[in-house]
Amino acid sequence: MRIFSSKYFLPPGKIGVDFDGSSLSLSVNNMNSCESYFNEGIRVRDVSMVNNYATVKIDFNIADFSNWAIILDEFLRLVAGEGKFSFYLRNSKFVCQHVCLSFLRKMFVQKNIQAKLIHVGPDQKGDLYIFDIKRQQSSETKKDWSIGILVDGKAPELLDAFLFSIDAEFNVSKHDQKLEVIVNGPTTKEYNEIVGKYDIDIRFINTGSDFNHLGWITQKKNAIVAESKYENTILFHNRYALKSGWLKKFDNFGYDFEILSPKQVYQEKRF
Repeated sequence: MRIFSSKYFLPPGKIGVDFDGSSLSLSVNNMNSCESYFNEGIRVRDVSMVNNYATVKIDFNIADFSNWAIILDEFLRLVAGEGKFSFYLRNSKFVCQHVCLSFLRKMFVQKNIQAKLIHVGPDQKGDLYIFDIKRQQSSETKKDWSIGILVDGKAPELLDAFLFSIDAEFNVSKHDQKLEVIVNGPTTKEYNEIVGKYDIDIRFINTGSDFNHLGWITQKKNAIVAESKYENTILFHNRYALKSGWLKKFDNFGYDFEILSPKQVYQEKRF
């Protein structure tokens, strides 16, 4: 198996940005330092740039970088409700054109975007692809949360700490956000007493303990997702709690995502 080093990634500090009215051009800046408009993972720092430009052009061959899929995904977010999205593409050791375009088509479907290829032609940087795109749904940000936790009927103090962190975090939020907590596991007297302390929409479901000896927790996770009412769903084990400022960081990051794995810290160590 071939493992590519980090030097093949396009880091946020190497992305050059050129603004021209409602148009945005993105290039590879080989200077040692330049102003970065992007965070780690190439997520734009200023959320007001999302869905804001009539034309977004990636002015380099995206296949030159092993994180080509992230490049496509994150830069597509910057195009307005109706606009043009273009990029250069040439086969590389990271991806061929067929795989890349297949990935892009799936993105259009997942994001409910109507896309029409209006130009493809050779260039020194690679084949230039230009798409007309139109978003079929509102870009309104939805900040409501379904929070799921897996429990086994033991360690009530962990459930208490988890609910306490949620209550504290959402009470200091300046947003009128809806919240529900779904606890998957057996109910106990201790659990019920803890839940009664909090003015939160909390409900229990129990998918049973079949195959627990095999660690079949995916069944419990899928049940939580099936029961959730809100678009943003996050799953926890019972040893977790929300760190202060978690919700604010999500506001800064933005709610336009499919799947995320937030930073996890245990005894000040990051995983």
